[in-house]
Amino acid sequence: MKTWRAAVIGLGQIGMEYDYQSGNDEQILTHAAAFNLHPSYRLVGAVDPDKRQRKRFENKYQVPAFNSSSELFLNTRPDVVAIAVPTKYHVAVFEEIIKYDLSAIISEKPIADNMRDAKKMTDYMRATKHPVIINYMRRFDPGVNKLKQMIKQKTIGEIYKGIVWYSKGLANNGSHYIDLLIWLLGEVNGIKIINKGRSWGGTDPEPDVLYRFGKTEVAFLAGREECFSIVEMELIGTKGKLLYRQGGQKIEYFSCQLDPLFPNYVVLSNRARVIKSELMRVQWHVLQHLKEYLSGKRKMLNSDAFTATKTLSVLEATRTKLKGAADHG
Repeated sequence: MKTWRAAVIGLGQIGMEYDYQSGNDEQILTHAAAFNLHPSYRLVGAVDPDKRQRKRFENKYQVPAFNSSSELFLNTRPDVVAIAVPTKYHVAVFEEIIKYDLSAIISEKPIADNMRDAKKMTDYMRATKHPVIINYMRRFDPGVNKLKQMIKQKTIGEIYKGIVWYSKGLANNGSHYIDLLIWLLGEVNGIKIINKGRSWGGTDPEPDVLYRFGKTEVAFLAGREECFSIVEMELIGTKGKLLYRQGGQKIEYFSCQLDPLFPNYVVLSNRARVIKSELMRVQWHVLQHLKEYLSGKRKMLNSDAFTATKTLSVLEATRTKLKGAADHG
């Protein structure tokens, strides 16, 4: 069986830290844990400028961590690298590592800070045919893909409205749901600012926005992260209602039925059909998906530099709309 040598650049939350916070070895929440546990990959190293983080990584995984990517490649020569640094550094790290002719790159979302930098990644994919997965992880969850199949088969009927609650910024958290709804319903063809809102951390806007995905209008409403974190979605169809709760850990579908008390009334069932989510192991599924692609069993990636650039273009268009609203406001 083919085994790919793998490394992580950036040992923050998604790189390694969630391993310590979950307290559950069955949960695969980080790139380091996924590379370590998936049988088709062998974790060979990591990079982080923080000496303490490097030491923690080395103690946990018994493989070396380095101060720079050049040291990493000099000593380990991985085939697959996960970029888990802050977004503003994505393209710089990307440009450092592509000279090593990697089999694949996994990068955190959003793909980049701007369309110019995102284009560098899509140009690389187009020129080399080497995959660049962008970790919009919900596209790899078997539960979400079951949901996608249900939508395609019209199990929920025509989905005509929806609501997304998000907090901690449109780019940071809201973009997950923009990307997810593009995957489920179609590309964005309408953006209307409902409320300009505020900004998370001074840089990431938190507006209320009405998006149209294909034929479906979905309102994105910003919650206050300092009160409690919220990332949830509700979709209303002609045959029922879908709830995507706890960030996707719980997926429920309520079908229509005749009201048992009042004739001619149609109501939602009290009993939900539960769609099993694998969100707490989704980084393992990302690697399984990549393995199938690299081995020729899968022709397309659910999320890559091209699809993530479409999501970034929606964020950019929203920012432009917000600026216009501010200028006229």
